[in-house]
Amino acid sequence: MIINSHVTGLNDLFAANGLPEKFDFLPDCLRQSARAAWKRAWPKYVPYSLKEYVVYPACVGPTFWEVLLGTRVTTDSARATRFRRRFAKAK
Repeated sequence: MIINSHVTGLNDLFAANGLPEKFDFLPDCLRQSARAAWKRAWPKYVPYSLKEYVVYPACVGPTFWEVLLGTRVTTDSARATRFRRRFAKAK
């Protein structure tokens, strides 16, 4: 997902690259360029998200919500750290 945001130009929208030209993939920071970057990114984000957050948890069966929660928690490192600390104290 991070590489995809860079290659499609979303990183150019949110942060400059530190070089004089400021953009790696977008020609400028106009609304049309931003819209084109999002149009290139969404077709890649949606199938990945559906696969990771819907299909794989659904394959588990009745306890899919546990897998869904685990997948969601582990994708966010700060949340995963809090989650691990909380359950380490519970033992």
